[in-house]
Amino acid sequence: MDTLSIDPAPAMNFPAHQVITEANVYIIENLNTNLERLADNAAFLIIAPLKTEKGSAGPGLEVLAFYDPDVSIHLNMVLANLMKMSFDLADKYDLALLVRNGMPAWFTIWSGFSREGTPEEMIKKYSAYYGSLTMNENTGTHMDAPAHFAVNVWRINEIPLDRFWGRAVIMDMSSYIKHSNYSITAGDIKSWEEKTGIVISKGDIVLINTGWIRYWGVYKSWSEYWSKSGKGFPGITPEAAEYLVRKGVKGIALDVLSIDPPPQTVDFPVHKIVVSNNIWIGENFNFAILPKMNTTAFIFSLPAMIVKEGSGAPARPILIYNFNLESIINTYKAIKAGLTS
Repeated sequence: MDTLSIDPAPAMNFPAHQVITEANVYIIENLNTNLERLADNAAFLIIAPLKTEKGSAGPGLEVLAFYDPDVSIHLNMVLANLMKMSFDLADKYDLALLVRNGMPAWFTIWSGFSREGTPEEMIKKYSAYYGSLTMNENTGTHMDAPAHFAVNVWRINEIPLDRFWGRAVIMDMSSYIKHSNYSITAGDIKSWEEKTGIVISKGDIVLINTGWIRYWGVYKSWSEYWSKSGKGFPGITPEAAEYLVRKGVKGIALDVLSIDPPPQTVDFPVHKIVVSNNIWIGENFNFAILPKMNTTAFIFSLPAMIVKEGSGAPARPILIYNFNLESIINTYKAIKAGLTS
């Protein structure tokens, strides 16, 4: 809904919430005015909430609606069903790590989630279960907006929607990592292209697996994590960044805390090269769950929270094998042409 609550004021016991959530159905509130465009119509929705351990909700979640504004509900039902069938048949993987107390953040251990009690205790006392989050925009699995390290570029709410999805090039670079603070070179990337036969192209979203996600987990202190991870994490060199920029990619994501490894975090040269070209950066993406790498797939890498003038946002990247958005759209256009001619 486009209101503060599905239960109108002055409801105290939230009866509508109780009926709906007891059936394991989620509720979305405070949708923006774009909802008016969908009135009396149909759409296919992609919803990207923040992935919080023991969370009762996902604040500021991204909701994407795919529909044709020029046709009636009947044809939009066709489009929505085509999208749904393709999604249902495809292999889907959630690349977001769980937001939880004790996870590594930028040279610290994050502990920004709090709640007063268990769901049973809080529902009994307040009729609702909820928690509080305190976090930097660039925490957990997240996306750096270009404005994170540059001026006169996109902030997170200004990035065009189509920059969040496209062909994903999944690069397993773990065998190239020589030590804990290694920077992947342009030569390494070119070598990978030659070995796999996959050429990084304009509009791609590049996913770089270093294998460092194996050190992700819950820690009591930064020193504990730092020691276990070999006192560092890999990244890429400025030359590698320039190579990918010249390729015309939309985004670059890795499975580490920063695309600049610790020796480069004095002035963050890779960040500056990438974002100054209006390319977003993803960090702490979980590639360990993927059944195959060194291949291509499709990705929707959505901010899980849209903050006005934000430098970044927690992310909910969904990788999909055997999915072709262009083919779906072309099929819909052919059906539409046949029905309207």
